[in-house]
Amino acid sequence: MELNHFIINAINAKERQHNISSVFHRLGLEPRFFPAIMGNQLTKDQIGHYVDDGGLLTLGEIGCALSHLSIYKKFLQTNEKYIFVFEDDVEIRDDFPQLAPAVADFIGNQKKGAVLLLYKAKAHTRKVQSIGQSSVHILRSMAGSAAYGYVINRVAAENILKAQPPLAFEIDAWALYYKLLYLDIFCLDQNVVFLNQELANASLIDAVDNRHTRSSRDIKKIKDYSFQRLLRRYSWEKRLFVEYKRLERHIDSLFYDEDY
Repeated sequence: MELNHFIINAINAKERQHNISSVFHRLGLEPRFFPAIMGNQLTKDQIGHYVDDGGLLTLGEIGCALSHLSIYKKFLQTNEKYIFVFEDDVEIRDDFPQLAPAVADFIGNQKKGAVLLLYKAKAHTRKVQSIGQSSVHILRSMAGSAAYGYVINRVAAENILKAQPPLAFEIDAWALYYKLLYLDIFCLDQNVVFLNQELANASLIDAVDNRHTRSSRDIKKIKDYSFQRLLRRYSWEKRLFVEYKRLERHIDSLFYDEDY
């Protein structure tokens, strides 16, 4: 089958490239690689140009986010409605080729920005629809994290690209994008894509920089400041609408499942 996708892979990570190639070939797919941007290879001037994060992000997180954003730019140069994005430390279930067309159609036909995580999000969720005759269901989610396997549509990619220069958050700040009305979050009720934990623990991208020692309070303060900075780009009418949607989500959460 044809699958519009990219796999983010560090050029020197040959073992990971071999592993994910084997996974894709087993599924009858030809892997399409995107060379990862390595944060430790960026100059101070480049980081100063691309990043304004208040000290939130590690070099690994910066490189990771810039890699995903670069994929969005390439995606938007095409006429495709969606793109699947994978990181190179994943495993994929054997039934993925049967599920992927329905997942792609669902996201590609969303009028608003939308992302669908190819695993079960740890969040309030609500069932939307089943995928064909399979036991897998698409869920609407109120939050989500991680970016190792997902599909995103054009509107969502455009919105994130407008929000993230300068880079202020991890690329997988799905809940924050959701709160700013950039996209709706969907996920699956089963992990169709999941991490190869051994490879994930040995990530070259994540190993380029030690995580800064920060308290959760400091992290929240930085993120709140960056959120407000993005919110100030809106007209006062749209800011009121964001607040209205926040209250609506709070009410909606009463009718969502809490199995996380």
